[in-house]
Parts: sequence; structure tokens; C-alpha cells
Amino acid sequence: MKIQFKTNLKCAGCVATLKPHLEAVEGVVHWEADLEAPDKPVTVEVQSEDVLPAVENAFTQAGFSATKMS
Repeated sequence: MKIQFKTNLKCAGCVATLKPHLEAVEGVVHWEADLEAPDKPVTVEVQSEDVLPAVENAFTQAGFSATKMS
């Protein structure tokens, strides 16, 4: 299942800061950031919705905001 988050990432350095936090979340299969889009979306592929709180926490721990997009 893929979930997209609107974020406040600004650059490749932000993505590099976020990387170890997201990759440490068990259940995250793949993720990617689109810094060219206006909302700077990060698409996260997870094994189940149970992982969502940990994914949102990973953004917070890295110092970024993430709002789930519908």
C-alpha cells in the first residue's frame, strides 16, 4: 500500500536527513520524495496501515512535518 504525505522538505539535504529515520521503520518497503512538486510529496510504500504512526513519527524525529494526503 502506498501513502503520500505533504511535507516541508526543501532540498536533497532534507531528504538525506530523513532517509535513516524512514529506513529504520519496520514495514516500510520503499519511499521516494518529489522535491519538484509544490507539496514536496513523499510517497511511502508500507506493508500495512499499522506502520503509519511509526512513519509519521520518523518525519517528526527528523525535524519535518508530514500530512497524509487523500
